[in-house]
Amino acid sequence: MDELTEELLRQTDELNDARDSMFQLQEENESMRKTIETILRIKCKRGEGAFALNIDLRMCVKKNIVYTLTKMQRDIATTNKPVDVVADAIVDLLIGENQEDIPCAVLDANTIVYKTATNLWYASGVSDFAIVVRDSIGVNQLVEHFNDNWRDGQFTHVYNLFLHEPSFIACLKKALKKYNDL
Repeated sequence: MDELTEELLRQTDELNDARDSMFQLQEENESMRKTIETILRIKCKRGEGAFALNIDLRMCVKKNIVYTLTKMQRDIATTNKPVDVVADAIVDLLIGENQEDIPCAVLDANTIVYKTATNLWYASGVSDFAIVVRDSIGVNQLVEHFNDNWRDGQFTHVYNLFLHEPSFIACLKKALKKYNDL
């Protein structure tokens, strides 16, 4: 009976320690969430004082892709610089037709916070953010759209800007400046 009591007390102590650790982690998590919210309110212009990321980045891009590609087709005809066309297209992907989507926040030139599908915030650098945006667009969808609608050589340069990573990152940086000023 003495060994059984000792084992029960040891397990009870372990459970209490685990419960204490869990409560401490929950408190730290809540503290971190409030810190992130404060940083977002202070650092971000878009949404002003009531700033809140309101949509998952990947869902936002997928939702706005058709509108963006259609608008981009018109922009190519009126804009001489393909880099500007791609930068404007990225902004359109992020804000949507009604300009109500806020999937990300630009904290500084190299840090972007975006919302994930699980309602968590993820901070990344520009190159990692570019990968997420490009993956969300889907190269296959771009290829289909370009093949179906743009057989002119003028559109090839725009298409290549999407595919060539350094060029896409340069366009993304330009787009993030515009996005941050909205």
